[in-house]
Amino acid sequence: MRKLKSEKIYSILAIAILLYLLMGCQDKKEANIKPFISVEVKLNQRKIPINSPVEMSFCWKVVEKSKRLDKDYKILVHFLDKNGEMFFNDDHVSPINSNLWNANKPVEYERTVFLSNVSMLGKGKIKVGLYEPSGEMKRHPLIGKDEGGDRAYTVADIEIIGEELDKEPIFKEGWYEPEFTTNGRVVEWTWTMKEAEVAFLNPGRDAVLYLYAHSPTLELGVEQNIIIELNGKEIHSFTIGSSQDFLKKIKIEQSLWGEKKWADVKIIADKTFVPSTDGLHGDTRELGIKVYNFYLYY
Repeated sequence: MRKLKSEKIYSILAIAILLYLLMGCQDKKEANIKPFISVEVKLNQRKIPINSPVEMSFCWKVVEKSKRLDKDYKILVHFLDKNGEMFFNDDHVSPINSNLWNANKPVEYERTVFLSNVSMLGKGKIKVGLYEPSGEMKRHPLIGKDEGGDRAYTVADIEIIGEELDKEPIFKEGWYEPEFTTNGRVVEWTWTMKEAEVAFLNPGRDAVLYLYAHSPTLELGVEQNIIIELNGKEIHSFTIGSSQDFLKKIKIEQSLWGEKKWADVKIIADKTFVPSTDGLHGDTRELGIKVYNFYLYY
């Protein structure tokens, strides 16, 4: 009995040692993978006020003709403070599956994020990487600066500063109380009524009005038409047919702002939604669109 027990123990130990050696070989093999993909990220600003839009232009390149990824990886985008702690992320999937990337054509696209409801101020970094979307979420090596040895590569040095209040809207009529959720990170929004108005300090120059919002087309069952007015005159209109969040960038020339110190901007929805009519939460508000961010950039 003792002999059998000892043999069993030795067998378990032998299997454990074999697994350890195999894992070591696998780790060594992964560590020796030669990077064959580069990434470049350009920003519209590196000194970033809270709430302002960060435009990120990505360019991925496969530098060896015979190389391709063996699976579709997800893209890691982490905003880190000076201590390396993440305070914001924009992980996403590529518009072209990463396992289809090849050396014949770079993969280029743009993304816009708003650094709202972040508590970090000061200098930081943006790191980018590729990782498996499931399982152990292993990361693939890239060509670049991997300071921490975790296959997350520094693409930009940034600085987060306080809000620029002269570019923030002053809410006037037509808005409900702000709401928020803390699922993962704080997300805040405000519903409009059929018409909602804000005032911006006149920039006296060309500017871009960012509207990041959501239309209740799913609840409405039809498309929703939106009109944007500046000082009582229509400057832009569009139709939303999707229940996905949307982003509109509206260019406003200097001449449209007028001569007054303050300029009034109005959002007009052709259709509204009352949740209680569908038996949802007894909410009797007449809702236009759900606004996450309304920002004037110049």
